[in-house]
Amino acid sequence: MATVNPNLPLSYVKPTIAVAIDTQAPTSGNDAEASTLLLWGEQLAAGIAPLNAPQALTSVTDAVNFYGQRSPLVRDLRAALSQNGVNGAVQIYGVGVSEPSGGTAGTAQIVVSIPGGSNPTAAGGATVTLGGVEQASVSWTTTDTATTIGAALATALNACLYTPFGTWTNASGTVTATFNIKGARMEDYPLRFAYTAPSNGVYFGPGTITIATNATGAGSISIVSGATTITAALAGGETPTAAAVLVAAAVNGGDYPLDAGTPTVGAIPLYFAPGRDYRRAQAFVTTSTGVTVTLLNGSITSGTGNGSTSSTYAGTLGAGFPTITTAISNVRAIGSFGKWVCPWFDATTAGSLFSAISTDGNGGPNQNKGQTLTLCATGTYAAASALPAATSPAMNVNQANNNNGMRGAVCLCLDAAQPGSEVAARVAGLRAASDPFTNYDGLALTGTSDVPLLLPAAAAIGAFTDATQNTAITNGLTPLAVVGGSLVIIFGRTTLGTTAADLWDWSWIDQADAHRRDFRAQAAAAFAGAALIAPGTTPSSRKDVDPAALVGFEKAMLRRWEAQGTYDGADANAGLCTAAINPSQRSRADCTYPESPKVPLHTIGVVAQRALPPIA
Repeated sequence: MATVNPNLPLSYVKPTIAVAIDTQAPTSGNDAEASTLLLWGEQLAAGIAPLNAPQALTSVTDAVNFYGQRSPLVRDLRAALSQNGVNGAVQIYGVGVSEPSGGTAGTAQIVVSIPGGSNPTAAGGATVTLGGVEQASVSWTTTDTATTIGAALATALNACLYTPFGTWTNASGTVTATFNIKGARMEDYPLRFAYTAPSNGVYFGPGTITIATNATGAGSISIVSGATTITAALAGGETPTAAAVLVAAAVNGGDYPLDAGTPTVGAIPLYFAPGRDYRRAQAFVTTSTGVTVTLLNGSITSGTGNGSTSSTYAGTLGAGFPTITTAISNVRAIGSFGKWVCPWFDATTAGSLFSAISTDGNGGPNQNKGQTLTLCATGTYAAASALPAATSPAMNVNQANNNNGMRGAVCLCLDAAQPGSEVAARVAGLRAASDPFTNYDGLALTGTSDVPLLLPAAAAIGAFTDATQNTAITNGLTPLAVVGGSLVIIFGRTTLGTTAADLWDWSWIDQADAHRRDFRAQAAAAFAGAALIAPGTTPSSRKDVDPAALVGFEKAMLRRWEAQGTYDGADANAGLCTAAINPSQRSRADCTYPESPKVPLHTIGVVAQRALPPIA
């Protein structure tokens, strides 16, 4: 007997062909949806597109006009187009939404320091790379001061075309700007400094960390930037001056995003480590009581014995996520957009997008959409691995015939040189440009001369160990790591939590979606105007179709997909095809075909056994 599509109720009598993909069975919309990319992001006031409505993007100029030149949507589009194979092969759409209501716009701060005096000891220069793409350069001579260098740096920063800031201003060498949208997503925006000539006494950094009050009891002071945590242990009883020496030694004791200057009376100047990607620093005290730490104008934080007090931040922390309910409804009503990119690494917001994708992925008459959601974390493995289980519905769980666990992709690139959304745009773009069966192992992410893809710093590359990558794959993450001088996909992993490893691959659901699209199209053409006749009735015309004819059609589809390179075992699985007339609705046939996509080869285990050649 054929299995009944549970998403197609008997009460739905309008003629249709609906296919549910059931990945929990035993193992014995849009024609172009697979090659469609949907970018989400905040729209600036200068944008002319209607809010919450998808717009076709044929060029960067379109995105600039629709969303504003410094919109994150423009940057994500530029990143997607920089991926090899995307331009011209992928249909790209964007959805502009309002910034978070009641959210907070974060600030960025670069402090110019000349700790040895008022002027540099010799001429020099430096370049800051913003978000891994645009650069601002500044140079100095022995007559410059922190104020004049800061003024020149502000001018260079304001000349950047796509960076997400308002106007940079300089006050006595402290150069500041506010992000041009509210929200937490801009916290994932790195800065990388490099000296184009010897610094000669000039340093750039986020500011100073100040320690006050003697420490009571053992504990620690930690500074965090991106995926990196720097910890200085306290034995208890340290004065602020002694604690500052310990913190400075810890900062300078490794290859971190920050360097420390000479501490004075509990104050430690922090500098951007050359070649490292810096994200807003935070600091906190664990266990030790009494002692407090303050970063710049951040709030003071102290130990409480449990390490759970709020951190102090370097500058104003961006906060909030946009409301996207209306946008989701509009997108769902219009059609199917194969590969969605979520730029907000937040369980609630990502869950809202994923809920729509999951619901529309079932076998209902108005669903049958083959869509996926891609995100990229640049912070810690712990934060990345916590997201799939925290969304609603959970991205790591499959519901029968919804396949939601297979429709998620959470990438991890520790301390990436770019914001995670721009990395995710490349990944989803590559997937949209690829065939349904693709082995993604080792495929490289790319950039162009004007939108480069900088590699993570050497220390970040080393920190993403083989063991961590393996654990990430096991737990539903897609590691992005540097291999042979390129940033590559280690394993294109769905977020599905299952021991059935064949369901881990992106290509499984991509092939199944391709089969569903093809089955619906071919069946609609083959059975247009047909009559459904009972088994044993002699057909009077080619339009008479009985269950055996439907089974024959299913078997032909398996062979067709095998010939196309997206099916494994058409002849072996042919006996599993079934069809029957529904006893409660005589005009309905219920069919089942075995779904067996090709599985990528990931691992080859070899044993070299000792042997001797024969002697004559």
